[in-house]
Amino acid sequence: MIRKLMVVTLLLLLVSCSDEATKKTEENENEGITTSAEQTNNEKDHIPSQQTIEFTHNGQTFKIIPLYEEVLEYANQVIENPSIDRKEVYTEKVIKAFQDIAEEHEVNIGTSYFNFFSPNTTIERLKENSMYLLENQDETNNLIKEGLIASAGELPGVDKAIFVMPLNPDDYFTIQKMDGIGGVAFTEEVFLLTLDSTYKKEMLPYTVAHEYHHTVVFEKGPGVKDTVLDAIVIEGKADAFAEIIYPEVNTAWTEPMSEDSEKLVLDILKQNIDSRNISLYYELFNGNQDKGIPLWANYKIGLKFTQSYIKNNPEVPMKEWTNHSGKQIVEGSHYSDILNGS
Repeated sequence: MIRKLMVVTLLLLLVSCSDEATKKTEENENEGITTSAEQTNNEKDHIPSQQTIEFTHNGQTFKIIPLYEEVLEYANQVIENPSIDRKEVYTEKVIKAFQDIAEEHEVNIGTSYFNFFSPNTTIERLKENSMYLLENQDETNNLIKEGLIASAGELPGVDKAIFVMPLNPDDYFTIQKMDGIGGVAFTEEVFLLTLDSTYKKEMLPYTVAHEYHHTVVFEKGPGVKDTVLDAIVIEGKADAFAEIIYPEVNTAWTEPMSEDSEKLVLDILKQNIDSRNISLYYELFNGNQDKGIPLWANYKIGLKFTQSYIKNNPEVPMKEWTNHSGKQIVEGSHYSDILNGS
């Protein structure tokens, strides 16, 4: 009997030791393992919160409003649940947030912004970009502020709100050919900047000046982009304005065309001087190798028109030529013969 009790006791001890050993092994194996939720929380502990910057210069108020955290939250949700409906999450976390923030700040974002907000496939890179921009937001905000102050000093306008968000990592064109910076003006009050983590620092104030000029043009009201020529000249005026402020900055899209290419583009515009064909505009933007149209022909010729006008009419104030139509700019330049038609 005693022998049996000893055996039972020994077995219980062995089982107990085995269970304890298993627990310790599991604890050791689990040490250092971090769940997605824990990793996200750890990241939040180390990344600064995004900051909206508001300042006034010569009576004009500016707001720099980031969307880094909104995009980061979208990216984290997709990483945690890859099968999730990305479009639905992006709409809720980014687009709806953008709309709500704009309403909160009482700024007019118009209705044309949807094309510039879209979910993407390179989620890990999007997360990395968002975190980088959060960590370096002070430098980015200072560069944007520099561009705004310089622009407003040359050409005052109404109050402005500038939204800033990570660039879609799938947008290789902007990353590789436009120095990692995208920009679009939505209304007279608002423009959006999209940034890759590799964006070229010296290009950011220039881009701010370019987009700022668009918003001042839009202050004139509807109809400023009625024709292909108007749209081309609007881009030309924006680059001419930005070059006045930042003459040392060189941009790929404003490099001169060859004489043959310029003649071709001028002939196309002469034959389509009153055209509203959006396909023609995008052909001039994207280029057409088969037809000999270079990439960014719209920017290149638009700048030529505007710089020629400014040279021929030095007495005309900047505010005045900013509000000129495409035809008015071309008429005052040495390219006026294209207005005579085919």
